[in-house]
Amino acid sequence: MMKKLCELVTIEENNENCVVLKVKPNKRLELIKLGCFNGNEVIFVLTKGDDETIRIIEDSKKSYSWDRHTLVVDNMNVKRQLITECIIRDMDIYCGKNKKLILKSMRDLSEPIVEHTIKFILSRKVDVHKDDEYYGFFDTINDAKLHFEKLGFHLSFKEMKVTQTGVVVCYFKISKPNKKIIRKQLLKHTIIKNSSIYSNIIELEVNIIDKVNKTSVVDITTHCK
Repeated sequence: MMKKLCELVTIEENNENCVVLKVKPNKRLELIKLGCFNGNEVIFVLTKGDDETIRIIEDSKKSYSWDRHTLVVDNMNVKRQLITECIIRDMDIYCGKNKKLILKSMRDLSEPIVEHTIKFILSRKVDVHKDDEYYGFFDTINDAKLHFEKLGFHLSFKEMKVTQTGVVVCYFKISKPNKKIIRKQLLKHTIIKNSSIYSNIIELEVNIIDKVNKTSVVDITTHCK
């Protein structure tokens, strides 16, 4: 199975101005398999704000950059899409022009919860907004929910309301536990000598996830006509 870009890079920097990704050692072949990279790229930089400029640095120290307004060939557009989706969707880092949200997404990556407000606006297609900014279109609400579940979010229904204009609003709780923290807790637990250690690991994992979901949740707003 072909790996995603987020599996081939590490975050070197996430500040108010940009996100810097470094390609992991011995991942050049996997990078080539994505179909648009040469395998000599070592650094990807995404500048935050209106333009969202992409900069790529190669192992020869040669670099090139372009923003969202620059007319480029299809290959460059694919690179932009892979890099922005890696940072904004898979790594869940905000790169728009809202300074408050930028500061929020500069969190310590060891924190167990990432919180957002999502709007599902139903017309012919589902128009999705994340943190009050446009996110994308989906054919159905189920497709939209499945998308966020695949990104590691846990969703649970909260309540339903009807607005004065007749729009049905469904609220969901959403939370995203940090898998690294869960694995660290599991590894620590395996050191304990116990004849039923396997069942204890499974129970611990469930308890950790439940605890995370209870301590910090956020609403997903679904608008349905």
